[in-house]
Amino acid sequence: MTSSQDVSVDARYVSGVVLFFFSLAGCVFPFVSSMDLTVVRPVSTGIVFAVAMVHLLPDAEKQLNTRDITEVIWNSVGFKGEDDDTFPLAQTLMLLGGLIMLAIDQSIPCHHSSALYIGDSGKGEAEEGDKAMGEGSRLLKYGSDDSPHPSEPERGVSGGHDEADLGAKFKVYAMEAAIAVHSIIIGFTIGIKTDTSALTGLTVALIFHQGFEGMALSMAAIQSRLNDDAVKVLIAMFSMSMPMGIIMGIIATSWGTSPDDSGVMTVMLQAVPNAVAAGMLAHIGYELMMQDFTHCHSDSFKVRARKVGLLAIGGAVMCVLGIWA
Repeated sequence: MTSSQDVSVDARYVSGVVLFFFSLAGCVFPFVSSMDLTVVRPVSTGIVFAVAMVHLLPDAEKQLNTRDITEVIWNSVGFKGEDDDTFPLAQTLMLLGGLIMLAIDQSIPCHHSSALYIGDSGKGEAEEGDKAMGEGSRLLKYGSDDSPHPSEPERGVSGGHDEADLGAKFKVYAMEAAIAVHSIIIGFTIGIKTDTSALTGLTVALIFHQGFEGMALSMAAIQSRLNDDAVKVLIAMFSMSMPMGIIMGIIATSWGTSPDDSGVMTVMLQAVPNAVAAGMLAHIGYELMMQDFTHCHSDSFKVRARKVGLLAIGGAVMCVLGIWA
């Protein structure tokens, strides 16, 4: 007869397999779709913002902004605070994540603009990015010898286009790293829970969660014109991140690690990456938003209103999913 422990492990493995395939589908869809993705691009920006503010930050706040963590901080610096004081460590680390992104972004040389930020001098490159978004699966050909590149006059300054591409691609890699960390942590919390009574509902919520995150990540990759190899790595990392977290949790449980372990070190290992990743995603989301919403209002009011609505829809979807995941 199969024990209840075996059943729970099997359920977690099934959840991991299901989430892998839906994560893969969400990430691949923008590359194979024939639809013009430029019209829904603000949705991905709303998703990025909501993941940072509704998923990552609240989880980090719940674990880090406590009296126990505050006492550890006060004792480490030799400061004695009030008994009811709590240090806003989650928000501090989120700020640190944003500053890290800003510092790295500023260290990348760029003569005139980034492909993720549209100014007058970057107009030619932005138009190429929009065209790539509309071509869907044709982006997979970027990086080959016959891939489209702007002519020298469009570059404005010699070498500027390559450096702008470097900055845009780095932001996609940073976005992928932040989302992957988030997914691994979620997967780990699933893996260490031996009570799987609520696992079905959680898996359904995470199917949509991973699908929308995957589409948002792929839209950013399309806009940044990643080459074939980079796209394959991105898809593989995103699709495998949550199942990897589940497997790590199952292994930790099999080694006798208590799923209810609330020690300071355990809390820090789970929550600190979430808080820093929230700051990184907030910075990336802001730069993505600046691409679609410029101060010059070159678009008509109807187009701008549509973009705001799509941004709100992307954020609202992830806010609703935040109830369960």
